[in-house]
Order: sequence, then C-alpha cells, then structure tokens
Amino acid sequence: MECWAKTVGGCDGPITREHILSRALLPKHILIQGLSWCAEEARPIGRDNFTSKNLCRAHNNELSPVDAEAVRLRDYLLKVVFRGVKATGQRSVNPFLTLSGTLFARWLCKTHCNFQASARKDLNTDFVRYAFMRRPEVELQFYSIVHVGRIYRHRRHPPSMKDFWSEDGRKIVVTNFYGWTWIVTNFLLSDDRRLVLNEAGIDVPTDHLMNRVRTISSERKKPRFNPPLRAKLELDWTEEFDDNT
Repeated sequence: MECWAKTVGGCDGPITREHILSRALLPKHILIQGLSWCAEEARPIGRDNFTSKNLCRAHNNELSPVDAEAVRLRDYLLKVVFRGVKATGQRSVNPFLTLSGTLFARWLCKTHCNFQASARKDLNTDFVRYAFMRRPEVELQFYSIVHVGRIYRHRRHPPSMKDFWSEDGRKIVVTNFYGWTWIVTNFLLSDDRRLVLNEAGIDVPTDHLMNRVRTISSERKKPRFNPPLRAKLELDWTEEFDDNT
C-alpha cells in the first residue's frame, strides 16, 4: 500500500493504519458493505478493525484536528440541536458555539478519500488537496441542506457517504452526518440543481441548499412572542485558504 496523500508531498514515516471513518464516531460493532471484502452483503466488524493501511505516519497525524472537529460537531448535533435526544455521557456542550467549517469540510474530503482508497478506487486529486488544506485546481463546493423552520430528527448511527459521477466528469459526494445532509461537488449547483439532486436520490426543495453555511440557530417556543435563542452554531470558514496554499 502507498500513501493516498502522496500527491500533496510531505510523506514521512511508514504506512500506518488509519480508521476509514473516525474511530470516535464509531460504535463498538458496526455493519460494513461496499468495500472489496464486503461488496455483496453487509458484514459485522469491530470498530478497531475498521482500518486500512493507506496513509503515511506524517499525513495520518496531520488529520487529527480534522477528526476532533467532526466529533465536536457530532456532539453538538446530538446534545443541542435535535429535540428529544438525551445527552449521553458527562460532558456538556455549550449551546452557543463556533466550530471550524473548514476543518469539517476537510473531514468530509479525507473520509471520502479513505473510502475510495480502501475500495481500491481512483481518488479525485482536488479532494485530496482540500483534505490537507492545499488549494484544489477545481474549487470544491460544500452544500448543506437546511430546512428553515423544520424540526430535525437525529440519526445516531455513524455517518454514511455515497459518491456519484456524471457523464461529463462532475463529482457529487453525499454525506448524512447524524441527520444533517452535506453535498460536496466540484462544480456550482445552478439551474440544473434539481437534476443533480434527483441523480443523487435527494428529495428536498432546491432553495434549502446552502453553500458553506455559516449559522444555524433554534428558538425556545415559550414565551410565544420574541422567543429567546435556545442555541446557535456558527461555522467559521475564514481560515479556508491563505496566499501560500
């Protein structure tokens, strides 16, 4: 095996085992389908075995903050955003929080690359570059589905990820992150966004798609008039790129 991030340079150390999906997001036992050894039917596996030797030590270590930010977003969604979900564990979550949209976008890209490399599929170099905060040759778009006024329902199992290619080379990666759907593309969704969503099997009004969403908030229903904010999450994208990337 070789490091799937070799195209960005900086490889160092031996090829190490990397969790295909961040270990902290996995339950003790999971069902896996779609990789070379479980293409036809789902197979049970322990989370410590859901790994692949596809990153060198230096690049593996570089992605630690990316995994940590995905865990922080998971905790916020399950403990603050979704109604009727009891907080688990002893750690509380600040309902007014700022997280890095850039780090989470990098997590989306690196997780997609992990799945592709583990399935012995070709990697899109723009996804590889963004995962390590190198400017892609083709700009990536990070759309999330936000229904204004909707009460979201949680999804406790680990994130699922699917990818689609169109005939003209456009790429679509759809991730359900604990009930919050994200769509990464290498093109701008414009007049044909309805066709793109249909191709990906997503049935939502197109005006609910937001690129690089910056704020989501929820309100208390009582008192009825001018209800105070119950929670507010801000995603910071200011560190997405600098002049040296």
